[in-house]
Amino acid sequence: MMKPRLTVLTSAAGRSSGYLLEAADRRVLVDCGPGVVAALAPHGGPEALDAVVVTHAHADHCLDLMGMGYALRCPDPLDRPLPLLLPEGTAVVARQLDDLFGVPTSPPMARPIAQSFALRPLALAGPESVELFPGFSLEAFPAKHPVQSAALRFTASGAVVTFSSDTTWTESGIAGGGDASLFVCEATYLEADQATLERHGHLTARLAGRLAHAAGARRLLLSHLSYPTDAAQALADASEIYDGRDSIAVATPGLTLTINQS
Repeated sequence: MMKPRLTVLTSAAGRSSGYLLEAADRRVLVDCGPGVVAALAPHGGPEALDAVVVTHAHADHCLDLMGMGYALRCPDPLDRPLPLLLPEGTAVVARQLDDLFGVPTSPPMARPIAQSFALRPLALAGPESVELFPGFSLEAFPAKHPVQSAALRFTASGAVVTFSSDTTWTESGIAGGGDASLFVCEATYLEADQATLERHGHLTARLAGRLAHAAGARRLLLSHLSYPTDAAQALADASEIYDGRDSIAVATPGLTLTINQS
C-alpha cells in the first residue's frame, strides 16, 4: 500500500480549487472548482474516484460538479454512484445545478448530479467521525465564511490531512488542524485589515502560519492565494510564525506531496 499523498489539481482564490487525496487505496476529491474534471484526466479521470467532498457552495469550489456529472453519465454512465459529501445546507445547490443544466431529452443526463452521486450531508453542529471507507475517516468542522463552509479532517493509513476550507480565524480551525500530518490552509491575502477578513471570511498568509502553529501541524500547504506571484511573500509571511517540523509550501497545480504518518 502506497503512502498517502495529495495532488494539487487547481488552487487559486476566486477561480478554482481542487485536490486529489489518495490513501488506504482510495481516491477522494476535495473540492471541484472549474477545470477540475479536466485536471483529473492524468489521474484516471472522475470515474477513478471513490468519493467527492465539497467544502462549500461558492463557484470556485463546486461549479465543476456539473461537468463531473456530465462526464460520469456520457457517453457511458458509471455503474455506481459516487459518494458526494457536502455541508448539510449545501445540497440545495446541487439540486439547482441539475435544474439549470439537466438534459431532459436524454434520460441518462436528465439530472446528472442526482444520477451520478449519492449525497451525504456533513453535520457541522458538532464534529462526528464519518467512516468513508474501512480505515479512512472524515470529520467536518464549521469554518467562518459568508456561506456554510466545512473545514475537513481526514484520517487514513496513520496520517491526518486537514483542510481549512475558506475561513477567517476560528478556534474550530485549530481543533480541526490539530497535530495534522499536512494542513492545507487558505492564504487568500498578503495584507488585509480585520474588517475585510471578517467580511469575506478569509486569512492572510501570516494568519495561516499562525493557525498552523497553534494547531501543531507538522506540515503546511498554503492554498487559495489570490495571485501566483504572491507565493514567495506568502511563504515568508507564514514562516514568521510557523516553524513546521517538516516543511511549508504553496499549492501549485501539479504539485504532489507524499504524506508521512503523524
